[in-house]
Amino acid sequence: MTLHFRGADIFNATFNRLLALGMGAAKEVILKGCSAGGLAVYLHCDLFAAMLRAAGSAARVVCMPDAGFFRMDYDTVAGAPHYTPEQQWVFEAQGVVQMDAGCVAAHAGSNDTWRCFFAEANLPFITTPLFVTQDLVDSWQMANVLALPCGMDANGKNPCNATYLAAVQQFRDSMLAAYAPLVGSATNGGFLSTCYQHCHQNLQNAFTREQVQGQTVQETFWNWWSGAPNKTMKTLVIDGDWRSNAFCTDSPYCEQ
Repeated sequence: MTLHFRGADIFNATFNRLLALGMGAAKEVILKGCSAGGLAVYLHCDLFAAMLRAAGSAARVVCMPDAGFFRMDYDTVAGAPHYTPEQQWVFEAQGVVQMDAGCVAAHAGSNDTWRCFFAEANLPFITTPLFVTQDLVDSWQMANVLALPCGMDANGKNPCNATYLAAVQQFRDSMLAAYAPLVGSATNGGFLSTCYQHCHQNLQNAFTREQVQGQTVQETFWNWWSGAPNKTMKTLVIDGDWRSNAFCTDSPYCEQ
């Protein structure tokens, strides 16, 4: 059996269809996606902006990846590599070709171009403005990257013990360290929370009511998008330690 993967063809066809529908005349364009779609935004952000410019568009283009920053080179709580080799296999099996050009160029001549399949490897090279939303203890990653054998809800049937909760905190710290290019950027913005959930932008409560440093995602994004007219508000907010945010701990604001 022969498998054919046509992700690049679908992306290009969708882009051309949007052009035909008038996207080239738009003044403002936002490329966004959640989860795997968030990863796709990291991988295609600069390419998308370049394709719009090549089509003659003068639009302001920004990218809003949501929950697409899956931790690279991080072992499970059992100390075994899992997610990275799994995704390397996906990269090789599918023949992935559309990734950030800067990342690919940096890995030219090596055998590790597959690393550009990770948002973490792409982030330092993205030049298009970014507004990132990400949970530093993302619920999907707790199960599929860290591979916690317990439940984060203290009232659950198999609650996590102190050792596993310490591993969650360590994961949060590693995520923040990996986001150094974002945190150190003078132009990018973001909302990095420690809610145990997956995605912000498609969850009404998470987008409009969850808070970090006294700001919602909606407020933080608007302050960044509009050029920070409210000097009392930040364009990048970073949450504290795991379970330090009352809007996430046993609250209705986050999807548990």
